Amino acid sequence: MNIDVFTLNYQDTIHTQDMLFLLENYALDPMGGATALSQTVKDNLASELAKLPQAFSVICYVDGKPAGLVNCFEAFSTFKCKTFD
Repeated sequence: MNIDVFTLNYQDTIHTQDMLFLLENYALDPMGGATALSQTVKDNLASELAKLPQAFSVICYVDGKPAGLVNCFEAFSTFKCKTFD
């Protein structure tokens, strides 16, 4: 088994597709609300996260396949794709 962990690059198409794949799977799970991400979130999440200087994401690949994700930031909802006051 080969495990690779990277700081996600929000401008990298593969990283962002893999981020959305993992996030969508979590969102569809009962623990994530059992609701798919909106198309607006899918279309804009990476670019919105890239605008936040305090945001970063870490992605994990196992044998070249996306396997884990952590999004780190203050007061930003990935499910709603917006900041909170």
